[in-house]
Amino acid sequence: MDLAGDLVLEVLSFLQSIACVFLPANRLRLEMWLDKL
Repeated sequence: MDLAGDLVLEVLSFLQSIACVFLPANRLRLEMWLDKL
C-alpha cells in the first residue's frame, strides 16, 4: 500500500514536470496561431 502511494506521487510529479515543460510552449504556439487569424 505504501509502495503504491509512493509510485502514485512519483507519477504525479513526473506528469507535473512534463506539463511545466509543454504547457508554456503550447500556449505560445496557440498565441502565434491566433495572431495569424
